[in-house]
Amino acid sequence: MRKFVAWVSIIVFGLMAVYIITRRDSNSQPQFVTFTLPKAYAITYPKGWLREGGRQKSGFEILAIYNYDYRNVTNPDGSFEPGQIKIALSIVDKGFKPLTRIIDEQYAGADRDFTQEVLKLGERQAIRVSGNFAANGDISSKIETYLDYNDHQYAMLVGYYNGDTATAKIIETVQASFEVLK
Repeated sequence: MRKFVAWVSIIVFGLMAVYIITRRDSNSQPQFVTFTLPKAYAITYPKGWLREGGRQKSGFEILAIYNYDYRNVTNPDGSFEPGQIKIALSIVDKGFKPLTRIIDEQYAGADRDFTQEVLKLGERQAIRVSGNFAANGDISSKIETYLDYNDHQYAMLVGYYNGDTATAKIIETVQASFEVLK
């Protein structure tokens, strides 16, 4: 009987440990906040990140989101330290061009290592371009997502980082949260 009680105790203790670890891990999932510019757009990003701008409806870098304090940058050359992320939103005139042509023109003659994929963000077709770029001799990575914002403008979300896969997934998640509001 003592062996039975000992085995039951071990099993119960093991189940409790799994429950506690699982509960702690689920509580440590990042929380998100949503920034909304009414009748324009909404974007969701991890709580605690810094947001700059966001009150304009169009232009270059009208909104920037950082997971570090960009006001105290120690790398003024534009490179990104491991783990640093900047996501910038631009909404600009497309000059009656399709997104594919805009992207082709932007990267014409570029000697860069990029991949391109077509995806859906909500109901809108989007194109994601990702790869590496050089900033004053340092190699950083970026993920750009382009989508039609309206008949005359496109939205471009650019995530800058230092190339690791986990960070890329965070950028893709934030970019995928972008929603056009009308």
